[in-house]
Amino acid sequence: MSDPRSPWFTPPPAPPPPPKGPPAAAGFKLLLVTLGAVVGVGLAAMLVVPAVLDLRHKSNDHDEEPARPTKPPKPKPSYEKTTHKLPPALPVLETDPVRGDPRALVTVVEFGDLQDPFTARLETTLEDVLKKYGSDVRIVWKDYPLAFHYEARPAARAARVAMLEGGPSDFWKLHDKILANQKDLKSELSTWSVDFGADPSAVSRHGKRADALIDATVELAKDLGVPGTPCTYIDGEKLSGARPLAEYEKIIDAHLAEAKKLLAAGTAREDLYAELVERHFDDIDPTAGGTLYNVDVAGAPAVGKSDALVTAVVFVDPERAPYGVARMKLDELGALDDTRVVLRDVPSTPKGREAAAVLRAIGDKSGLAERAKATEAMWASFPTNLVTFAAGYGVSAADAMAAIAGAKALKTIDDDLELADAVDAAATPQTTLFLNGRKQWSWAESDVKATHGREKKRAHRLVLKGTPRSDVYEALVKKGKVKARKHVTVVVPPHAPTRGPASAKVTIHVFSDFQCPFCAKALGPTGSFTAAVAAHASDVRVVYRHNPLAFHAMAEPASELAIEAKVQKGVASFWRVHDKLYGAAPLDMKKLEAIAVAEGLDLTKVRVAIATKAHKKEIDDDVAEARRVGAFGTPAFVVGDELVSGAQPQTAFEAAITRVKSKSP
Repeated sequence: MSDPRSPWFTPPPAPPPPPKGPPAAAGFKLLLVTLGAVVGVGLAAMLVVPAVLDLRHKSNDHDEEPARPTKPPKPKPSYEKTTHKLPPALPVLETDPVRGDPRALVTVVEFGDLQDPFTARLETTLEDVLKKYGSDVRIVWKDYPLAFHYEARPAARAARVAMLEGGPSDFWKLHDKILANQKDLKSELSTWSVDFGADPSAVSRHGKRADALIDATVELAKDLGVPGTPCTYIDGEKLSGARPLAEYEKIIDAHLAEAKKLLAAGTAREDLYAELVERHFDDIDPTAGGTLYNVDVAGAPAVGKSDALVTAVVFVDPERAPYGVARMKLDELGALDDTRVVLRDVPSTPKGREAAAVLRAIGDKSGLAERAKATEAMWASFPTNLVTFAAGYGVSAADAMAAIAGAKALKTIDDDLELADAVDAAATPQTTLFLNGRKQWSWAESDVKATHGREKKRAHRLVLKGTPRSDVYEALVKKGKVKARKHVTVVVPPHAPTRGPASAKVTIHVFSDFQCPFCAKALGPTGSFTAAVAAHASDVRVVYRHNPLAFHAMAEPASELAIEAKVQKGVASFWRVHDKLYGAAPLDMKKLEAIAVAEGLDLTKVRVAIATKAHKKEIDDDVAEARRVGAFGTPAFVVGDELVSGAQPQTAFEAAITRVKSKSP
């Protein structure tokens, strides 16, 4: 698809505001009538001039406009039989001008503007197409006069009148004359119109119908999102701009081969165009649904057929239900047509991990439908006793207790957490849904069904093009995003404060900002990172690195205070100030001084350090290291050699610690 900014075609600008006052045509006619009365111009001349001028304006005279105007009905498609439930999105109508055999194997639909130089350039290419392919290809014209081409609409009207009066041959004669002589369009259109059948009397008979036909094709172009002129669809496959012949040949050759196979397989000739458009026309914005992720489903429990056209992957946090009051339930999701539901576990706390293990036990014992019901029940009210809860779904107390006891070491949960991190689902504070790799931000029934319908359509087109149903999901997500884990090497600098045993198996560098709310969420007294480190206290050493962000005015003064505490009273004082800073939001200078006083620091020295930026070099060195490792936001953590970004759930931090520990000798 060509870039709308390229020189290949003319994009449509926003239409200009309508002029104030009476229509230009009516005013101009009145002037002509007055002049005629003065100079004695005959009645015949006065009748001819307005009729010709009407080619330049949509008719709004009393003699052409009915007393109660009604919207003209849309033309009916030229085909009557079809094997499809719906007609093609790009219908070929009886009223459309067509060049070539009406029963051609390949159809090229062109949206063009008769004043557009790029449309004129494309005509030579399309003539070459017809010469090469003969009766195998037909060209269908659809008007798309652009608002800033002031002669395009009158020209389209004249050509349409010529067709309504004399048939397609006269349309194409006037069409060709206009495109070959665009520089003379304004001065010669009236003459050419008379030459090819669009004389004043024909205009009076067909002008209103011509306008309706043009309006219909313009409406269709806008509905399809036609980016400008010329724009062609080869059996629905889009080419924007005046593209070279070779590009048309490549597509047409492929479509011809496909058409012949369809005919050999029994497709009726009259249904061939509809079948090809169904395969090739893509009215779905490729970016619709947001970022595409390659969400792995191998080995995960699933409900529904493995070759379903839509795969819904649900990353379940037992403690955090999907957002929304009127949201779709898991069983309703599974009931959607041609859908399989894949379940992944992303508990954010140790208690949630135990709950996830219990849900797995329920699924193993009573089936995934019961597991889905149990999950909904947990979201409604998290149980105080997981053993009692499990009993309600057929799991014995012994099995429930075994699941809880083994939750911490359950590798499948670690694998799910790792995948969640790779597809940006780990840090989402809720259960997350993907439909064919597209993250679904809303769980509202209408939103889910809209996405589901779009993704099913994408999948169906792959099947029509020959992809086996069993391979559709992989084909859809194979180009999706998967965040590769970044590995970096960081050494502990002499100035950096540390907490934890020097002999720890895992060293974690924390690049943080004391004013950042996300840093406080992870590093505060009850933060997810704080809890994860506490759970592995004997195996983890934490190294604090300053990364104050420029738009946080109090971040750098807070770092100066923390470093000054270390200078005055040692590393233990730094960590006490660290903990107080993360619990004191929002920060201001009074709070910094209050923390200094509570810590027993020399307040005068603290004030001097902040005012003179006494420890700027230490801070700048940490910031430079943050940039080197790719920690451009806060918080960021280098766990061993793995870069982990954001305020992740406790379980995600623990999973990273466990991975690094497993590699430690």
